[in-house]
Amino acid sequence: MGRTNWITALVAAGALVASARSAGAQEQPWRLRIGPSSVRSSHDLLMWNVWLGFGADLEYRLSPRLGVDVGVLTANVQDPGFDFFGIDVDTELRITPVVARLNVHLTPDSPVDLHVAPVAAWVKTGEATVHTRVDLFGDVDEKTVRVPVDDQLVWGAALGFDVPLRGSSYLTFEATYLDLDLDLDLRDPHDRQVGFWHLDPLFVQVGYGVRF
Repeated sequence: MGRTNWITALVAAGALVASARSAGAQEQPWRLRIGPSSVRSSHDLLMWNVWLGFGADLEYRLSPRLGVDVGVLTANVQDPGFDFFGIDVDTELRITPVVARLNVHLTPDSPVDLHVAPVAAWVKTGEATVHTRVDLFGDVDEKTVRVPVDDQLVWGAALGFDVPLRGSSYLTFEATYLDLDLDLDLRDPHDRQVGFWHLDPLFVQVGYGVRF
């Protein structure tokens, strides 16, 4: 979906939220979720690299079916790059998306609360560490450089469900996809930019939640 379509969808969702405010009064409107996550790139299905991360979010239920959610996800991701004829290049980078979701709760009256959401995220990245190792007939040359990566606004989608435990607590399961391409300021000897990474991360989180 294009960026313009995402903006249109969010504006329409905002209008829907405004119309639902009158139905938003309810007991325990806040939802806090926290827990570990696994992260992998969804761009290349043949690459099964999985990294560990962490996430937390806070949701306010405007109505039984609508909630506004703000959270943070973080993970240290690695691109194995390539290993060809003694030349090995890999990249390591911490990504920290600050995420806003508009949760649409599909089963508010069911024990299992299923929800979907459009997502907007400001992704903070800092610097990438690029490690190069060249081994030519036993002559090894290693170099590590730090490459700046710009923070950026991206779009995505989320799907999750909550399973009640005792009292106000519950187990939470959530998957968040972000349309994220990383533009690394890394160039080859001919001044051609070679640092472009189609990451498109998929965060899958299992955690603990509480209503209050």
